[in-house]
Amino acid sequence: MTPAATISNSALEGSWGPSLGAEFPKGFLWGVSTAAHQVEAENKDNQWYDWEAAGRIESGERCGLACDWWNNAERDFDLARDLGLNALRLSVEWRALSRNQGNGTEKHCSDTGRCCKTFSNAAFN
Repeated sequence: MTPAATISNSALEGSWGPSLGAEFPKGFLWGVSTAAHQVEAENKDNQWYDWEAAGRIESGERCGLACDWWNNAERDFDLARDLGLNALRLSVEWRALSRNQGNGTEKHCSDTGRCCKTFSNAAFN
C-alpha cells in the first residue's frame, strides 16, 4: 500500500526521542468536529447555557458569541479545505430543531441543510 501522506516530528527529534513518523493510506479522512454549544452563538436552547449562567465557572467565562458558526460556516469550510481536510462531524442543537419550540424551526433546518450542502460541494476531494 502506498501512503497518501506521511507525518513526522523531525522538529522534536532529540528532545522527545525517536521520530514518531506515521503513514496514512490513500483515502484516509482528515477532519475536525464541532459541538453545537461550543460554536453556536448565544445558544440559549441548550442546558449548558443555564449551567454557565449560574456562575459555576470560576473565571466567569461563558460561550456567549462563541465563534458564531451559523454566520461563519462558509469561512470555516474554506479554512478546512485550505488545511486539506475532507471530513466534518458537527452537532446541531436538538431543541433548536424541535417542532415543539416553534419560532425559527424551519429556518434552522434550512440553515443546517444549506451548511451541509455547502460543505459537501466545497471541493474537498
